[in-house]
Amino acid sequence: MSFHPKQIREMFATILVFNEVGDPVALWDEFKEKMAEDFLHQARRLNSERAFDEGIFKEALRVIQRYLQADHKDLAAFGLPTPAPRPTEHFVQEEIARHPFAAQAVNRDRDAPLLNPAQHLAFVTVVAATEMPVPPSGAVFFF
Repeated sequence: MSFHPKQIREMFATILVFNEVGDPVALWDEFKEKMAEDFLHQARRLNSERAFDEGIFKEALRVIQRYLQADHKDLAAFGLPTPAPRPTEHFVQEEIARHPFAAQAVNRDRDAPLLNPAQHLAFVTVVAATEMPVPPSGAVFFF
């Protein structure tokens, strides 16, 4: 039986809250990749080369922190690192820095020829909208 990373994070938080864990940091270290797999998968949508790193693990810890806070606990009480909340603008700037435009252009040039006709139409339509001097506000595309 396999568990989704969200389920593993919830179980981890439950274990911390309702059990005496001898070494919570060792438990985290042993299972952090399993708890963060979905965040890595999401990050790979933007950068197929992305691997586990501190940014990925911080996302998992932020979610675990929210679970713990529901029980009036926090990561620090268990000796675990407490990542700062992610301000949206900071996140955007971090992602832009992590995925340079030149690298994205290489990915685009590699992947665009592989699109089927319907995908290609969607791609060129969205790209054209983003290249307008004033992109349509709240644009929604239906294909």
